Amino acid sequence: MSDKYSTKVTDEELHHAVEDEYGVRYSQDGVRLLKAPEGLSEYTIKEGVRVICREAFAWCDKLKTVVLPSTVTTIGDMAFCGCEDLTEIELPESVTTIEADAFAWCKSLVQIILPESVISIGSQAFFDCESLTSITLPPHITTINNGMFMKCHALRDFVIPSTITTIGEAAFADCDSLDSIHIPTTVTSIGAGAFPLCDTITVDEENTVYDSRDNCNAVIETVTNTMICGCGNSGVPYTVTSIGDKAFDGCCFESITIPSWITHIGTEALCVTDEIMVDKDNKVYDSRDNCNAIIETATNTLICGCNKTVIPSSVTSIGEAAFKNRNIKELIIPESVTEICDKAFWGCSNLTKITLPSTIEKIGKDAFYCCWNLDEIIIPHGMRERFDLCNIVRI
Repeated sequence: MSDKYSTKVTDEELHHAVEDEYGVRYSQDGVRLLKAPEGLSEYTIKEGVRVICREAFAWCDKLKTVVLPSTVTTIGDMAFCGCEDLTEIELPESVTTIEADAFAWCKSLVQIILPESVISIGSQAFFDCESLTSITLPPHITTINNGMFMKCHALRDFVIPSTITTIGEAAFADCDSLDSIHIPTTVTSIGAGAFPLCDTITVDEENTVYDSRDNCNAVIETVTNTMICGCGNSGVPYTVTSIGDKAFDGCCFESITIPSWITHIGTEALCVTDEIMVDKDNKVYDSRDNCNAIIETATNTLICGCNKTVIPSSVTSIGEAAFKNRNIKELIIPESVTEICDKAFWGCSNLTKITLPSTIEKIGKDAFYCCWNLDEIIIPHGMRERFDLCNIVRI
């Protein structure tokens, strides 16, 4: 696309824009719709417009109806973002590109008809469209981008077409009404946490990259025997040796037991509330001293904790995101710990007080990010100047 038809809008363009009787501003050549006022309830876009620019109708929360002309080819990023009263929209056959967040937070959007002309849909295009019940992707779409349908709580029926080769990270995260997902033979790349809340996950038997062996309700990377995406109903076949990063992102289990054959657990792979156990025959991980945590034996790193974890005095490191989003109020960190890694306590919103031992040598970025109720961090004398608390807490 040439700069003439860019979705970005400059202050100078707004200053020299042509404004119609509704307060909607267009480029001087009439090809781009630049900006609409927030008070609009209905509107018909002028014929000849090819581009609906970035944030053109963003946060027009009273907009119920909008009609697009047959000339529109591009819907810019966040173009209709936050149009909370918009219930449905029909895109003309001329539309080829829908950019990132184009319809994000359109909370009343029940239906959107995507024409066959669409060849590209950006990440989070339908983020938090909580009323959207179904949608059909056009035949030229090959990628379901990151977070495309994240938080579409009403989305129940979705068929991944055989044209899709890539499913991005968190593509269907928090779609808690989505009953089942079937991965066709064409899909060769799936991002972390793609569909954690499905009841049933299956992979076509002819897919050469992934499988769902033993009816495990999960996606397994066949060559590496890595479970890359699971759900609340997943089982772990004995042939699976690795649980990938964010494999169960969005799921939270009351209890879990790590079997003896698991040799690798990725970052943010699991979320557990009450009870964690590791099979005593596991050679890589342990849950020593009934600590209710997963510890990497060789490094003494606690990689996954829960609300009832008691950190053993032999642990030397709190791993990345080890307690992310846990419901802990207070935690004793023993003197053996020398490192708290990035995002270790991210989102522990009920954590009110934490005392750091004098042995701490390193605290990672955002270690206590979004710990909204953390009123007090006790740092031993002489250590305060060693740490950038703004970088660590950042609430």
